[in-house]
Amino acid sequence: MLPSQQLLIVLALADGRLPVGGHAHSSGLEISQHLDGTRDAGQVRQFLTGRLTTTGATEANLIAAIILRSADGEPDWGEIDREIDARTPSAAQRATSRMLGRHWVRAANRLGMSEATRSLRDTVEAPHQAAVFAALAHHLELDAHSAVSIHLHHLCAMITSAATRLSGLDPYVAQRIHLDLLERCAVIANRAVAVGGEAWEAIPAVAGPAAEIGASLHLDIDGRLFQS
Repeated sequence: MLPSQQLLIVLALADGRLPVGGHAHSSGLEISQHLDGTRDAGQVRQFLTGRLTTTGATEANLIAAIILRSADGEPDWGEIDREIDARTPSAAQRATSRMLGRHWVRAANRLGMSEATRSLRDTVEAPHQAAVFAALAHHLELDAHSAVSIHLHHLCAMITSAATRLSGLDPYVAQRIHLDLLERCAVIANRAVAVGGEAWEAIPAVAGPAAEIGASLHLDIDGRLFQS
């Protein structure tokens, strides 16, 4: 694939307008605001930093591991599904992950790339977001670092976009927060690639108890704006 084609693919996958469900999720920001009043720029930055270094890093490790395993042929999708489950202790978070996985499957199908996820879908009825995204990224010949970077970009965009809707945060301030965390995202991506080739038991899952508890509590919010 030509470098220019690769760049266009990266830009398309990273585009916030790609309808993969992010607009309907706050990645825990809504429940955090409901419980703790996470509203101003400093609080949103702190929340996003915490999410990146816990559940974000765990998902990054999983995506890197899947792509690196895919280099030697079709990976064991059943095993991968179990490994993602094991690193997602909250039932609510597992449900959200599979819901977002369906959005990515739909995107692949509508973009004429259903073959990218066919084996995964044949093995797992409702695959996790990380698995679907990794399968699509591998199909598009993206390396593990590029794929993880795009995923972290979507996580940042999901939270900063939600902040503008939940608390009226200035969109330019939200973008500044996103840009300020690019270096942290690069560190997470580098670490993910470094550990992704290890045996499953050596691939870490960074704990985020507050996120896991919040995901369950979010289901009981009356009039909630987001699905997670």
